[in-house]
Amino acid sequence: MSLNPFNAPLTLSIKPSFQKYALIFIPHVVALLAILFLDVFNAKMRIVLAILICISAAYYYLLHIRQAFKKSVFTIDQDSEKQWFITTPGSKIKKQVQLLHSSFLGQALMVINFIDYEKRVYTVLITKDSLPKATYRHLFVKLKLT
Repeated sequence: MSLNPFNAPLTLSIKPSFQKYALIFIPHVVALLAILFLDVFNAKMRIVLAILICISAAYYYLLHIRQAFKKSVFTIDQDSEKQWFITTPGSKIKKQVQLLHSSFLGQALMVINFIDYEKRVYTVLITKDSLPKATYRHLFVKLKLT
């Protein structure tokens, strides 16, 4: 076995961060302000759209920050055999998943998509400030090589 640190197992706890709050709430607030103050829709349509935007913000808050849904992810693990596992709120048991190629890897944001063997898709948002710099880079390289 090589001494390359990128071959080592990896375990990450998914935590909320300032950038994740901003990523979820700023677009919703901008959309809400645009709906309420631009004279494009009638009053009833504005109310309906404002309610839908608030519901969307609440959903993403509960999914990615509070981690309250069954599809929320608490931890991500990759073992020495390069198999991926996640832990969800619904169970304390690690669930084996596959990394999807639809994942996005950026310098400040990673959107990682997994699928389990029951065809359920799990999405994890990882912002640069939610992990130590070295760990973020380590995960970024591991995902690029996968």
